[in-house]
Amino acid sequence: MFNRILIYILVAVAVLGLGISIYNLFHTPKIVYIRSYDLVDKYQGTKEARQKFDAKKNTWQSNIDTLSYTLKSTIEKYNAERTRMSVAERIDMEKYLDSKDKELTNYIQSVEAKAHEEEEQMMQAILNQVNSYVEKYGQDNRYDVILGTSTSGNVMFGNKELDVTDDVLTGLNKSYQGKE
Repeated sequence: MFNRILIYILVAVAVLGLGISIYNLFHTPKIVYIRSYDLVDKYQGTKEARQKFDAKKNTWQSNIDTLSYTLKSTIEKYNAERTRMSVAERIDMEKYLDSKDKELTNYIQSVEAKAHEEEEQMMQAILNQVNSYVEKYGQDNRYDVILGTSTSGNVMFGNKELDVTDDVLTGLNKSYQGKE
């Protein structure tokens, strides 16, 4: 009786193993790749986000330019009138100019930090949108793996027939524009 159960178990394991082997033999994983840089760079959402960000940067730079010009003009005026000022007036004016220079420096540093932070947030939002769409694209097309090429070389070569970048980019832009 025990031998019969053992034989059934061995036959079941053999059949299961054979089934897995046959499945693996005929099931070739569907693997494609995307040129990651091109996808993000040509994505309409990236282009629009960059335009908005560049407009903000231009406004910030304009403010910096105005403050710098005002400080420079005040320094030039001080230098022109300095010889007619008393020692106390010169000391007060130099303290004032020094404080304005420090304020300008602090403002520039603050703007640079804010610009860096906003650019990182913008790029993270874009990458979230792209990654979400690529995941949906992979599921809809029943891909097992979608690889991403990058300038650092994580995919060194891929047959052009496996490159789905243009197809994904078209769908991503349609999705962004609300057409899908």
